[in-house]
Parts: sequence; structure tokens; C-alpha cells
Amino acid sequence: MTSFDDSRLRLQTGTRRQAWALVVALTASAGAVAGPPYSTDDPESLERGHWEVIPGVAGSHESGITAGELAFDINYGLAEGVQLTLVVPVLYEHSRSLRSGLGRVETEVKWRFLEQGAGGFLPEMAVAATVIWPTAAAGYDSDSASLLLPLWLQKDFGEWSVFGGGGYQINPDEHRRDSWEAGIAIARGVGERWEIGAELFHEKPDVPVESSFTSLNVGVEWQLSPHWSLMGSAGPTDFGHSFEAWSFFVGAKAYY
Repeated sequence: MTSFDDSRLRLQTGTRRQAWALVVALTASAGAVAGPPYSTDDPESLERGHWEVIPGVAGSHESGITAGELAFDINYGLAEGVQLTLVVPVLYEHSRSLRSGLGRVETEVKWRFLEQGAGGFLPEMAVAATVIWPTAAAGYDSDSASLLLPLWLQKDFGEWSVFGGGGYQINPDEHRRDSWEAGIAIARGVGERWEIGAELFHEKPDVPVESSFTSLNVGVEWQLSPHWSLMGSAGPTDFGHSFEAWSFFVGAKAYY
């Protein structure tokens, strides 16, 4: 699984302008912390010389507003245990009309420094450094770059996999605050082509007017061929407090 800018937002009621500001801030603040179709990533990296491209649409719906992003997640196996990632997002918001604009581009280097051994107790582990660049459309977001530093772990038990971790995001912009996020997920292979799973993901946004929230997502991946698969997930964005806001992700994965 690879990084993807999380668009599981918790929108507040108010004017369309306020809603759009929250959409932009929250989609950009989440950073590259997701392993599609989940918000939580894992420590796995691509084999050297291989590519993975994940186009997808993610978003959240609440109070008549649907907002999120269309993004292209491009990954490359640079060396054994080292993966490079580029995420290019286009943000959108729809209530009475549709608005869109370029989001903040992300670049990431992930290094898997520990592999899990057969029958051992140690999990697979990786660290990553993600730079989130100030490339959003004019007036839509911060003019400063931010840095996300996550740690990811995974342990396999036969057909089951448990993975998760989290990271701290440093925001130099005076109008934003440092933030953090963490998650845990469990997934299982079903037959030769299917994988199903679920996750709990908690985030403290970098937008001062927003409070922390926890999302619950259920995901599925269907492998069409050795090089193509379809995936999706959905769930309540403010799990434990409200079921009025729901998030979703629909995408595809190409591997070669």
C-alpha cells in the first residue's frame, strides 16, 4: 500500500465560502498518510524498478456538501526497501455548484528498515519523510511547505494482516498549527482476488477551528489481473460522536 492524501473530512455547517475553506485546509493538512483504500499506510515498499499508479476520488459528505479530491498517486521502487511517491491532487467542493482547484503536491521517501521474519515476533517497520508543497490554487491554501514524519508497522498472521502507525506534521505557517495522526487497520485475503479490511483513524487537524476526530472505514480490493485492481472504502467520518458525515474512496491501481 502506498501514500495518498486523505480526504476523509469533517465539514461544518456555515456559508459555502467557510465550507470551501475547511475543505481545502483539511484535505491539505492530512498529508500523505494513506494506503489506498485506507487512511492508514503500511511499511511495504515496491520492488526495485517497479511502478504503481493509483488514480482515485476521495471525499466526504455532510449537510448537503460533498467535498474532497481527485488525485494521482505515483510510486516507484528506487532500491530494496526504498520507495518514492508523488501525489498530485485536484480539490473539489459541491453544494449548489461545483468548485475545484489544484491542491498541495506531495513528495515522499519511504524506507523499510526492518522485515518481519517467518514465525518471529518483530513486525515489519518503515519510516517516511513527506514534504507537502505550497502548490494549491491561489487563495485556497497555505503558502508554506510542511513536513510529515510517520512510522509504519505491519505484522502478518496467515491470511490476516495488522498494520498501522502514525506521524507528526510540522507546519511553519503562522495560521496553522502542528498536527498528528494515527491509525490501525486489519485486512484479510479472501480467495485469490479479494481483500477486505477495516480501520480506525484518528487525526488532530492543523486548522485551529477544527477539533480532533476519529473515522471508521471498511475497505475492499478486487484484483482483476496481476497488473490491475479496483478498490474502495467508506465509513462515518466522526465515529463515536455522529453518523451524519460519511467519507468514501473509489480508485484503481496499476502495477508494472
